[in-house]
Amino acid sequence: MCGTPEYLAPEIIKGAKVGYGKSVDWWALGVLIFEMLSGYPPFYDNEPIGIYKKIVTGIIEFPAFFHVRAKDLIRKLLNPEYTYRVGVKTVGFLTLTYLFFQNGEAIQRHKWFRGVDWQALYNKEIPAPWVPLLKNQGDSQWFENYPDSKDPPKALPNEYKHLFLDF
Repeated sequence: MCGTPEYLAPEIIKGAKVGYGKSVDWWALGVLIFEMLSGYPPFYDNEPIGIYKKIVTGIIEFPAFFHVRAKDLIRKLLNPEYTYRVGVKTVGFLTLTYLFFQNGEAIQRHKWFRGVDWQALYNKEIPAPWVPLLKNQGDSQWFENYPDSKDPPKALPNEYKHLFLDF
């Protein structure tokens, strides 16, 4: 399995035979929105297997401060059944399911995005809500300070050194 455990869609974890499609991307968008609003992912555990179990069940605990529209969008994006996930349109008969993916219009029309000028966003015409004042290009005052590792850097094996001569 490859990917950040907290962002994996249930159909990927289950090994469903639907392949990697936009439904997986819509799932990741739901995780990203949740994490950007809360500061932590919606499905978390100390072990990856615990994360996978939580993802497959799809039970989300929202912080009290989440707006009802944000919760609604996130629930629709994080629906563990991909055929019911917002942004995915399915037509199927028995085990044959054909997926037709919208270009995101269902998500753009969601109430949480009300007031967003999508064309201005696409054209990069929306100003940033906050622009940090920088002293110079290397100014890192807006980042948290983390202690440097006390471990010495590991030496690169000789057989790979030729790949990094220009670094």
